[in-house]
Amino acid sequence: MRQGHCSAFIATGSATKDGEIVIGHETFDDFWASGMMNIILDMKPTEGARILMQTAPGYVMSMTDFFVCKSEEHHSCMVGLETTIIMFSTYIVDAIPEWVRVREAMQYGYSIDKWIEIMQKGNNGANPGSWLLGDITTNEIARFEQGYLFQNIDCKKDGYFFGCNAVEDPRIRNIECFDVGYNDIRRQTGGRRTRWPQLLKQHNGSITAAIGQRMLADTYDVYLEQDVGGANTICSMYDNDPRHHFSSQSGCWPDPYTPAGSLDGKITTSELAKDLKMLAIWGAC
Repeated sequence: MRQGHCSAFIATGSATKDGEIVIGHETFDDFWASGMMNIILDMKPTEGARILMQTAPGYVMSMTDFFVCKSEEHHSCMVGLETTIIMFSTYIVDAIPEWVRVREAMQYGYSIDKWIEIMQKGNNGANPGSWLLGDITTNEIARFEQGYLFQNIDCKKDGYFFGCNAVEDPRIRNIECFDVGYNDIRRQTGGRRTRWPQLLKQHNGSITAAIGQRMLADTYDVYLEQDVGGANTICSMYDNDPRHHFSSQSGCWPDPYTPAGSLDGKITTSELAKDLKMLAIWGAC
């Protein structure tokens, strides 16, 4: 898994204006492939949680990995998303694929602990991800970084997490991955990893759905120190970037002006999620 495609955040407690959860995500991809994932599917299985997710026709799970799951029977409401761990090299073929495990987790993961337990069962390491999860009932959020050999779980009821395709756990990053660009602000991973804390600190205590939309639409480049909109910004615009300062050909879309980047934006909050609702835009944020 070489390329990483997503910017994301989740916040709760004193970080948000009303003290409840706000979560947001945007997908990066080639523009030619952008016509598929424009479906918001409301699915009510015969058992387990009702699922609202962004997806494509015929899929049994999201694939862009943004979802709201609610079970009246279990008094649960979960929100979640994923940003892919870039440059991952470890997986096995004779275990359970990610798309099977995540569908089961969405349907039967009624808490953060249960969600992670399901995702870990039969983990084959393919499509590794940093999962940002929120339990609307308890107001708790989590970052679950799932490699094959190593996993890392952080939970809190106050604060925020972000996703930028660069995994935080040094074991996953240095043993299971290669050339991730973690400390290189000329790369899309290092640039966004530096920019997200700046934005979240700036808006700490006032994060709402509207602020989340503004953060997902951010086009400030920390290397150039300009609001230019390019490959390394949170709202990624590879098609607007000559790549004069790109530092590794192994990274995402190394060619100048590549027709790729941010394709969408999704936000939900505790208030919206309780009614199985989200806000979404198709196209760059």
